[in-house]
Amino acid sequence: MATPALHRVDSPAASPSNEGTEGRRKRARTSLMSEEREDPPRTPDNDDDAPRPDLIAYLSQRSTQAQQAQLELREARERCAARDRTIASLEAARDGLAAENQRLVERITAEHEQRLQAEASVAGRVRREAERVAAAEGELRAALDRLRRAEAAAADAAAADGRADALRGEVSTLKRRVQALEGELAAEKDAGVDARRALERKVAWLEEKRGVDAREVAACRRDVEAARAETAEVRRRLAAAEARAAELERRALVAESASSGGGAAMEEVVRALRAEVERRDAEAEEARRIKERWESTQILRERAESEARRAADLQARLEAAESAASEAAAAAATARAWEDRASKLGIARPADMAAWAADARRDAVAALERLGAADERAAALAVEAEDLRGRVAAAEGRVKLEEGRTDEARAEAARAEARARMLGGECEGLRRVVETYGKESGAAAWAVEREELQRAAEALRARVAELEAGVAEAAAAGASARAEAEAQKTELERASVRVRALERQNDALGREVALLQARLGRGEFDASQTRVLHLRGNPEAAAREAKRREEVERLEAQNEALRAQLREAEAVRVAGGGAGAGGASSEAAVLGAEAIVQKRRAAELEKQMLRLKEVFKERVHAFREACYHLLGYRVDMVAEAVPAGAGTGAAAPTTVSLRPRHGDGKDDLLLFRFKPGSKEGFELVETALSRKYQSTVDLLVERWKNIPAFTANVTTDLCNKMTQC
Repeated sequence: MATPALHRVDSPAASPSNEGTEGRRKRARTSLMSEEREDPPRTPDNDDDAPRPDLIAYLSQRSTQAQQAQLELREARERCAARDRTIASLEAARDGLAAENQRLVERITAEHEQRLQAEASVAGRVRREAERVAAAEGELRAALDRLRRAEAAAADAAAADGRADALRGEVSTLKRRVQALEGELAAEKDAGVDARRALERKVAWLEEKRGVDAREVAACRRDVEAARAETAEVRRRLAAAEARAAELERRALVAESASSGGGAAMEEVVRALRAEVERRDAEAEEARRIKERWESTQILRERAESEARRAADLQARLEAAESAASEAAAAAATARAWEDRASKLGIARPADMAAWAADARRDAVAALERLGAADERAAALAVEAEDLRGRVAAAEGRVKLEEGRTDEARAEAARAEARARMLGGECEGLRRVVETYGKESGAAAWAVEREELQRAAEALRARVAELEAGVAEAAAAGASARAEAEAQKTELERASVRVRALERQNDALGREVALLQARLGRGEFDASQTRVLHLRGNPEAAAREAKRREEVERLEAQNEALRAQLREAEAVRVAGGGAGAGGASSEAAVLGAEAIVQKRRAAELEKQMLRLKEVFKERVHAFREACYHLLGYRVDMVAEAVPAGAGTGAAAPTTVSLRPRHGDGKDDLLLFRFKPGSKEGFELVETALSRKYQSTVDLLVERWKNIPAFTANVTTDLCNKMTQC
């Protein structure tokens, strides 16, 4: 008797385990069909044995298993329908979350724009109020200066009045003295008519003009020179006359000695000589009298010129006193006007004006500080809003990820349904094969097929369980996203409340500044006297930079983790195979999508970083040029290495070099070292330029700790040297 055909299924059943169930089934069907072609089925007529009872039991068992498979297929379809409903609910929840997120984003954007507008308006009002306060302070300082000048002018006017009275008495005395001098000059008429008339004309002209004209002074000088020449001539003539007289006396003595023998001629000569001597004596006496008169005239002329100069000086002092009196009157009127304004402001004494201005300045500074704190809080709220936007974007990303996973679950369910239909078709084909070749089949082949069907059913159950777990995970993710959206909505409402509170506080600060402006008086902004200094290392910029660095580090770490996950997924995909390839590929696709998103965000952050670097470089260059042109120093900063003994969190010391604008060469620079955490702050490093000003360094830097005064002194000295050169 031939071996039953179904016993040949043992050969494909012993194939390697890595072959699929479908391959084994195809090989089994192929072998069965080949056996059918080789040995036709036997009929009961030529069969020696009766039908086997175990085949009937096996067929009934297979029928039961087929019914169970149909039931499992129906349950799988029901679970797929339930998953479809769950997916639909998740999609509806996702759409709701997306709409809610969109509303939140629009609301955050609108509130952010409103807050920015409010901040801009508040900043503008505060800036205008600060400008008005500064202008009022400048006007107040100018008024105080004018008041002090008015008081000084009033005191000077009072002193000038006293001096004017004394000067008037002195002028009257001088006039009397001039009249006396005129009388004395009139008494000297015998000194010469021409000289007396010229002197009277000069004295009259001095009384009328109280000054000496340049031409008259030159004429007087010419007269003096002529008088001096005349005096010299007289002295010369007198000397010549005296010499001749001496000669005549000598001759007379000689004649007397010679006249011992006598003679009338000799006596006549002696008489002539004596007459000549007497005449010469008379001429000498006349010359002496002329000289004395000229000297007295010169003395009187000098006295008249001196008195005229004193009179002109007194007249000028009198005019200055009168102008000072008028200025004092104007200053007193201005002071009274300011006193009226001060009394309206509640200031009783001039000394209280400075205290009132200081109080107003302190109030303005306090208001500006409060406004700055409000701006910082607004900036913090803006950062929180940005964080909320990031969270919303992350939630949207997670929702999209869950959508992808849901689509994958649907595709997997469709594949499971197709496989279930394929299994049903295979069961029907096997049933027909069993009905055809049931008489010749063996128990071993049916046992192998039953095991294969059971393994396929177990695989289906495992896949269905995996799909159910994925759906449950998607539902949990949707619930977490919804909870996070609710939390973000709550946080946004809190931020809105804080923004409204800050707006109210800003309004209160604006009213306070307006009150301070009303107290200080209305003023106009003076751009020439008001300067605004923007510090590069302000707290807001430092906080923004720190947050940006943290964000970049976080993104880099996240990118590195995503790269590691991608590498692991690739390794799993390469190492695994068969049924696990679909799950690995889906995970790899998800990770690839996340990596693309992170790369885009990293590219955007890199672009933002480049823009920030460019803007920062421009602002640093502008600030350094402003320091060079306004303060007179080229500022350079170099960070030194951290000392070896310092801790891990220790900051590196910084060296600041100042190159003066008016320096002679490259070696002219000042070095200052700043050690973070030290009480002294900056310390001066000795250079060639600092050694030139060692005494100034000892006084201003070492003793008084006043570096700005030292740098200003160096700038002034270098500028003076350059100007002198």
